[in-house]
Amino acid sequence: MDGPTRECVLHQWNAPRIAYPETAVSSLLTEQATRHPHVIAFIDDDRTLSLAELDKRSHSLARRLSDAGIREGDVCGVCMNRGLELPVALLAVWR
Repeated sequence: MDGPTRECVLHQWNAPRIAYPETAVSSLLTEQATRHPHVIAFIDDDRTLSLAELDKRSHSLARRLSDAGIREGDVCGVCMNRGLELPVALLAVWR
């Protein structure tokens, strides 16, 4: 690609159409869970997880990780099967 074409592809075609907040995903989730606690966040077969449950469970697991010595910036792997527990674990690690 020549210079102008490359510039067009990288910056014009792929420019974000909206400005995204520089707020952590976990903070955005807590905000939505406060506003809409009963909204279903995830479904796994016949089980569901509401925004409020997701927020509460991820906070609880994040505290347990912190109590176990995991700190911001540490590497923390997650290896588990797909299911309602996976988004809880991933969100807890982000927190």
